[in-house]
Amino acid sequence: MNLVEIHARGMNGFAFSPKVKSLSRPCFGEDWLGLELAPGDVPQIVIQKIIEHRPLRSFPARPGWFLRVAGSGTAQLAVRFRDRTSRAVLSERNYRAQDNEVFPVELPWPPLAQSLMQADLELQVPKESVPLFLAVSRSLERKNLSTLCKGKGIEIGPGVTPQVLPGPGVDILYAEEKSREDWLKTYAYKLDKYEGDLNALPWDRYHLRTAFDLPAEDGVLDFIFASHVLEHLVNPLGHLEHWLKKLKPGGLVAGILPNADASVDYQMFPSMLPTIALEYDRRETSPNLNHYRLMFGNDAEKRMQEGRTLHVHFYNPRNFQDFISYAGGSLPIGGFRIQAEPNYKEFFFTVVKK
Repeated sequence: MNLVEIHARGMNGFAFSPKVKSLSRPCFGEDWLGLELAPGDVPQIVIQKIIEHRPLRSFPARPGWFLRVAGSGTAQLAVRFRDRTSRAVLSERNYRAQDNEVFPVELPWPPLAQSLMQADLELQVPKESVPLFLAVSRSLERKNLSTLCKGKGIEIGPGVTPQVLPGPGVDILYAEEKSREDWLKTYAYKLDKYEGDLNALPWDRYHLRTAFDLPAEDGVLDFIFASHVLEHLVNPLGHLEHWLKKLKPGGLVAGILPNADASVDYQMFPSMLPTIALEYDRRETSPNLNHYRLMFGNDAEKRMQEGRTLHVHFYNPRNFQDFISYAGGSLPIGGFRIQAEPNYKEFFFTVVKK
C-alpha cells in the first residue's frame, strides 16, 4: 500500500497527523519515498476499517514498509489494531531503534478467531521518541524507459507533456485524440501545473488519431511509447495487436501503467483475462455503460454523457504478466519485461515484436 500517494491525495479511509510530511531519505544505500512521523500523543497514521482496503485483505505480515530513525537518538513505534466500537486494542507490536537503524514493519494481526470487521490499524510514535521515517517505496525513473526508444516511432496520448522528444536518432510522431485547441480548452484548469512554453512543443508532429488508428504504415516503426494509456483502452489485446502490426521485427512497445495495488486505483480489482478476451472477440474499442458503472457507480450515466475519461482496466505487475503471456499465444511477441517496485504508484513494461 502506497501511503505516500494516499497522503498526498487525501484519500478517504485514512487519517494522518498534520505533522506528517512526504519526503525521501536514504535507506539501504538508495533513496526511498516515505513519510516522516513526528512524536505525539495520538497515532500519526490511522488506516480506518482495514478490511475495506483491498491490499490489506490478504493480511500481509510485511506490507513492504521500513522504518528508519530520522536522526540520532532512540526511536519508538507502536503498531496496533484497535476495535473502532469498543476502542479495545486487539493486538500490538512495539519497536525500539537506535540512531540510523532500519527495520521492516510487521503487522501484528490478531488471532484468526478475532473479527476485524471494525478494526483500525494505527501507527504511533510516542512523545518520548525521536522522529521516524516510514520508507514506503523506491521510485522508478521514467527516463530509463523513454531512452530505449530509438529510430522511428510514435508516442500515444502525450498531451502537452511528451516524454520521447525528437532529436539525434529519434524521429517521432505523436498520436493524440484531441486537437491542440481542444486539449488546451479541456485541461485549462491545470495548465499552470505544466512547466515550459506550450507553444514550443513540436505541434507539427501531432496527429489527430486514436490508439487504434496510429499514423504509420504496417511494419515501419522501431518503437511505440505509451505512458498511462493502456488502462484507458477497451480491448487492450486488440490494441496491442494493432501496435505490433506497425512495428518492424524486433521493434519495441514501451509503456507505463498505474499500479492498481499502489495508486489511486488500489481499491479496484485487477482486470481478469476472460473479460479482456471477450472484448477482443467482440472487437470493442469504446467504453460502454458497464465500464463507467465499474468506476463511477450511480454516476455512470452522467459521467458517460460528459465524456469523462476513465480507467477501463486495472493492472498490477502480476495480472499484466498474465495478460502479456496470454497475448503471446496469438500475437508475434518475442519477449517482454516488467519493471516494478513494491508500493510504487506505477510500473514499466516493454514488449518486443518477434
